[in-house]
Amino acid sequence: TEQSSGTLYISGPPGTGKTASVNLAVADPQIAEAYKVICLNCTSMNSCKSVYSRIVSELKLKTLSHSEKAALTAIEKYLDSRTRKMILIILDELDQLCSSKQSVLYTIFEWPARVDSRLVLIGIANALDLTDRVLPRLQARLALHPTLLHFPSYTRQQIVDIIADRLKQAGVQEVF
Repeated sequence: TEQSSGTLYISGPPGTGKTASVNLAVADPQIAEAYKVICLNCTSMNSCKSVYSRIVSELKLKTLSHSEKAALTAIEKYLDSRTRKMILIILDELDQLCSSKQSVLYTIFEWPARVDSRLVLIGIANALDLTDRVLPRLQARLALHPTLLHFPSYTRQQIVDIIADRLKQAGVQEVF
């Protein structure tokens, strides 16, 4: 089937399995075969703009300088190349890239909508309304609006069931 670009925004409270679910999905050998997978935890970024240099590094791209502009140009040239493998960029703790004008976030969310883009973007954060509240311009263009997936908090019974299942898997359920 023809692969296409797109954006998924995953939200939910801490501990609901957002990152674990994505990591499990990208561990599938078919994903590794079809995509160049780049997983970045945004809490480790020195600044919101350093995400560009991290992506350049992961894609092993050459740039004329170490500037933000050179990194951005190299990434966008790569994204527009139809002969390249599809790219899957996962930005965990996406809210760490928030800045006053949100220029980095807007740029990244615009990449999948480029004419010949070969990118699937997955953003993960706690805030349910991050894309609406922080990136309102995305609403104006349908092509930029991400698909939303929310992980709700666990109920008390679900937590009991999870713990019981883990104890059973460990073979120690009778101890408790």
